[in-house]
Amino acid sequence: TDADLPALLLGMLKEHEPNIVYLVNNAGAGKFKETADFTAEEIANAIDLNCKAAPVITNFCLPYMKEKGRIVNICSAAAFQPVPHINFYAASKAFLRSYSRALNAELKPRRITVTAVCPGWIDTDFLIWELNGRKVKYPGLVKPERVAKKALRDAKKGKDMSVCSLYMKMQHVLVKRLPQKFVMKIWLNGTKKYL
Repeated sequence: TDADLPALLLGMLKEHEPNIVYLVNNAGAGKFKETADFTAEEIANAIDLNCKAAPVITNFCLPYMKEKGRIVNICSAAAFQPVPHINFYAASKAFLRSYSRALNAELKPRRITVTAVCPGWIDTDFLIWELNGRKVKYPGLVKPERVAKKALRDAKKGKDMSVCSLYMKMQHVLVKRLPQKFVMKIWLNGTKKYL
């Protein structure tokens, strides 16, 4: 979200003319709270980081990618459906997922693969372990190494999406088949104890 960094990156690329084999866009920010409590700055930062950064960086890097190049965009399982209380995060990751899958189709003639990585809960510092005095439980929690290995395997296979763990694959199938209002109701029932 630093306004000076895109120009700096573009200058480095022009100066060094690298052969980029892998580009991993791994950035994201999200907060769990009522949508009305977000400031205008928080909303703008979430959209800049989760939506704008990856496409801008990707466009800068594409001229330096050859056949069999891999672009790996870290999205989220939150991209599968609307998610109350992490509304901006989920919506922005839905954008990144859609962008990634469409770009994968667009770059097929160049034999460059774009993979949207859609993990569930990953055991990292991103997670909040206590909220309003209650210990937070994360169903389907996985280690980051597992997600990374699966993502790289799927990118190598040319898949446009990578979903790690049987738990998340089942969730993905369910949210595609169930009405979104029902899915949001399940989410809200699971999170109301933390609000």
